[in-house]
Amino acid sequence: MLVLSILGFCWSGTSSAYTLSYTGWFAKDDERAEIGFMLSVPSFVSLYTLSFGGGINASGNNIANGGFAPIVSLFEADGSQALIGLAAAGGGTCIGHADALTGFCWDVSLAAPLAAGSYLAVLTQDDNFPRGPFFSDGFLRDGQGDFTGPNFVGAPGQFILATGAQRRSHWALDINLPGMAIPEPNTLGIVILGIILLRGKRRTC
Repeated sequence: MLVLSILGFCWSGTSSAYTLSYTGWFAKDDERAEIGFMLSVPSFVSLYTLSFGGGINASGNNIANGGFAPIVSLFEADGSQALIGLAAAGGGTCIGHADALTGFCWDVSLAAPLAAGSYLAVLTQDDNFPRGPFFSDGFLRDGQGDFTGPNFVGAPGQFILATGAQRRSHWALDINLPGMAIPEPNTLGIVILGIILLRGKRRTC
């Protein structure tokens, strides 16, 4: 009990905010980018895309404009895997720059107060919405690798907007996690732990 008390006293928790940056490319229209994250404390989390209009992400990388119109869905990763929120291009949730090619501001943002736990962010292309209120329900365009051309312009093609504009397949998503509790041992705690372990080893010899 004494050991636990000493370690507990010397272990300091620091609270900080940081943003996770993700980028990638889709090979087909129906692909998904699935990104899991965990909260150790309740936090107000925000997610936002940059690839439609371009910009600088939280990692300092320059994201080109010209990407497809995005949809961001947020699910619980534990229990029911219920859909918590959704933001779709053209839905009035734009953040960032208007696209120089089309003039549209179709990058999206999604923010929600979340309890401690595990979550799954899913990025898809416009019109590939969740089928139902749970992740297990799948997505509307599952198995339709080239759906944008036939559906939007009546001809073969990938990464095409509902307006008929041709886009590229790159995507970028930032997830801002404020107020995360990150336990970090201070120097004194490490020293005491080392002494305790050494004394324990000598007693067993």
